[in-house]
Amino acid sequence: MTEPIVDTLTSPAAPVAETADTLAAAAETDTLFRPAVIQTIGRLSDLTDRTADSLSTAEPFDPVLTAEQAFGPDSELVAGTVAGVPYTEALTDHPLFQGIVLLLAIAYMLMICAHFHDIVDLFSRHHNEYVRERGGKIGTDGSVQTAAVIGLLMTAVLAVRFAGRTPGAAYGTMGLLMTALLAVFGISAFQCGTLHLIGRITLSTDLTRAIVHYKVLFFGLVTVAAMPSALLLSLCPPGEGSFWLYTTLLLSGTVAMLFLKESFTLFLAKKVSILHWILYLCAVECFPISLVWLLATRC
Repeated sequence: MTEPIVDTLTSPAAPVAETADTLAAAAETDTLFRPAVIQTIGRLSDLTDRTADSLSTAEPFDPVLTAEQAFGPDSELVAGTVAGVPYTEALTDHPLFQGIVLLLAIAYMLMICAHFHDIVDLFSRHHNEYVRERGGKIGTDGSVQTAAVIGLLMTAVLAVRFAGRTPGAAYGTMGLLMTALLAVFGISAFQCGTLHLIGRITLSTDLTRAIVHYKVLFFGLVTVAAMPSALLLSLCPPGEGSFWLYTTLLLSGTVAMLFLKESFTLFLAKKVSILHWILYLCAVECFPISLVWLLATRC
C-alpha cells in the first residue's frame, strides 16, 4: 500500500492536485499513515495557494529587457559605438608601383637564366681572377650592365617604400618614384662623369676606367645577391619586413666592403697614394649621396 504513495510523492511530473487526491484516498484506506498524509495535504494546499498568489501578482513577461531590468538599477549603458581607424592607402599599394616591382622580378629571373655561368663565376673561388682579368673592360656579354640597371631601378623602388612615413608621401607614389629614379641615375652619371674627367685631366685613364668597372661590377653583384630580399621588402606593409631589411643591409654591406678592398688594392697596384684613395671616396662616392640626402630631408 505504501509503494504507490512513495512513487507519487517522488514523481516530479505529478500535478499538485493529483497528488493531494492520491494522498486523501490513501488516508481513507490506511489508518497507519493518516496523520502524516493529512499534514502533507495541508502543506500542499498552502504551497498551491502561495503559488497562485505569486502568479496573480507577477508582472507580465517582457521579451525585451532593459539594462536596468537585467542587471539592476545601478547599471549603466556603455557607449555602443567604437571609433574606427580610417584606412589610409600606402604608397606601395599603387597598382602601377606593384606592376613595376613585378616587372623587376621577372627581369631579374630572366637575367639569372640568361647569364647563369657568368654569375656563378662571380661567386666562385676564381672571383679575384675574374675581376682582375676584366679590370679595364665592363663585361662584354652585358650581364654586369643589366644587373646594374636592375639594381638602380630597385634602389628607386626601395626609396619609395621607405618614404611612406615621411612628409614626402604627399607627392604620391609615382611622383616619388620619378624623383627617386632621377636622383639614382643622376648620382651614377655624376660619379662616372667625374671619374672620366679626372682621368683625362690627370692622365690616369686606366685607373679611372678600372674604378668604373669595379663600381658597375660590384653593384651588379649586390643586385644579384640582395635582389630577392629587396623585392620581398618592397611589398611588405609599412612597419613590417624587418628580417628582409636586415638581410638586404647585410648582403649590401658585405659587397660594399669587397668593393672597398678591391679599390684599395687597385690604388696600391697603380702606386697611387692612399690619400688620393680617401679623397676619391669622399669626393666621388660620399659627396653626391650626402648632397641628395640633404636635399631630400630639407624638402
